[in-house]
Amino acid sequence: MNSEAAIYHLLSNDSTLTAMLSSTTAIWPEIAPQGAANPCIVFMESTTDTNETNDGPSELDGLKIQIDVYADSAAQRNTIAARVRTVLDGQSGTFAGVVVDSIIFGYGDKLYDDIAKCYRFTSDYYLRQKL
Repeated sequence: MNSEAAIYHLLSNDSTLTAMLSSTTAIWPEIAPQGAANPCIVFMESTTDTNETNDGPSELDGLKIQIDVYADSAAQRNTIAARVRTVLDGQSGTFAGVVVDSIIFGYGDKLYDDIAKCYRFTSDYYLRQKL
């Protein structure tokens, strides 16, 4: 099981969030399909740190998850990014078979993406996954 499955489960099962997107399936791992409509969400696992123990292999991994919100206006971007934070920040439990110790918001940045010609919010979340 991977952390991305848990993130997708949490985001895609929040009806308030999916109602804000261009479609209820506008949440993608790593890259949006060519021609995807805004607003949408793209997420990826960017780094993994193991929790070393003296008793054997790590039982807990620390992962950084990057989540990008793409929208046609700054207000839309801000509203969706705030909802993503509400959905993820402070979560723990088992989601899509992944045992999550915690998810914590770490960083966010608002910008205009000149290449995609849209507003973007890029954020990092720290997820601790029990193995």
